[in-house]
Amino acid sequence: MPDISVKSRSFCEWMAEKAGLAAVPGSSFFKDFGDRYIRFHFAKRDETLIEAGERLLALKRRWEESGARAVDSVKA
Repeated sequence: MPDISVKSRSFCEWMAEKAGLAAVPGSSFFKDFGDRYIRFHFAKRDETLIEAGERLLALKRRWEESGARAVDSVKA
């Protein structure tokens, strides 16, 4: 799992690799504080959104189980 201080781009890449979820780094939108945020787009069918929610919950469980500090392959 990425460290809390990991940049938004690295986190988005990690999330896509580990959970198959896409997000846009906040740094693409905000210069000064964007690395603390990510952005999702929700224009999908309900079934797709439900699947995305389930993947986020699974990712959250994995994050919590890891202690939320371990950095594995996230380096950008």
